[in-house]
Amino acid sequence: NYEITHRARTHGIDISSSEYVHISGIDLFACAVDGKEAKYCILDDVNVTYIDYFIDGNAYDSMYMKRTNHLGGEGNVWKNSELTKAAGNGIMLSGKNNVVDNCKITNVNWSAGYLANISIEGEGNTVKNCTLSDSGRFIIYHSTSVQTKILNNEISGASALTWDCGAIYSWGTAANGTEIAYNYIHDNKCIGVYLDNNCSGIN
Repeated sequence: NYEITHRARTHGIDISSSEYVHISGIDLFACAVDGKEAKYCILDDVNVTYIDYFIDGNAYDSMYMKRTNHLGGEGNVWKNSELTKAAGNGIMLSGKNNVVDNCKITNVNWSAGYLANISIEGEGNTVKNCTLSDSGRFIIYHSTSVQTKILNNEISGASALTWDCGAIYSWGTAANGTEIAYNYIHDNKCIGVYLDNNCSGIN
């Protein structure tokens, strides 16, 4: 006998219009978390396997970010969690002053597009103390983000399906005080930190 499982819904948790919600100790399969307009929420030990899947799309098109885990809004934290297996992002981090802390995010961006273990937009967002590995292209993609902090992460296995990229990558961004520091970057098929055309304000 065999057990067959399949996706029943795009999002298993929707806190997109919620405030001050604390969710802990939940495992999701074949769905994602929608927190794009959340405020001051905490996701602790919220683990996701098979985040999203698609086989079409332009590598430069970000439309598929909406299918993935999305933490936006303001003042939210996703911590102590494991996220794995996605055609797109592990997490889309946007909004203001949100944090991803002590998460393990692996085996993402099978599409090899402009997607990553963590894609960052917005202002004042932080990725720290995470283990991030095995992406078709970028591990952290932070174009259009300002005052971002990328600190104390272990980063490996970038660019499994591409060549022209960086494990931590940005292009055309006046980052206004972004800090990239104390990361252990190893065993990638590309540059470790790649600040592409016309980047500035990154320390």
